[in-house]
Amino acid sequence: MKRSTKLKFKVNQYLWTQEQGVYFQDGYPAKDGVYADVGELCAGLKDPVRKGRRGAVLMGIASHDLMTSLLAYDKAMGKGMGEWIEI
Repeated sequence: MKRSTKLKFKVNQYLWTQEQGVYFQDGYPAKDGVYADVGELCAGLKDPVRKGRRGAVLMGIASHDLMTSLLAYDKAMGKGMGEWIEI
């Protein structure tokens, strides 16, 4: 999966949740009001906004990140890829 594809999914997850009509209503931005995903900012794919009003919507789905990282780890180990590093 390309990095940009994964990041787009995260933005779309917010929008999908909003479309269900329960969460992120009444004052939360719609699609045209979302500038970037936090991942896009961290990856340098979009420049951070330094002026004006900004906000963040935290989805609280770290379990998805953990599942995805385990899948990536298992796939890499199966291909003999990767390297252990001391932190």
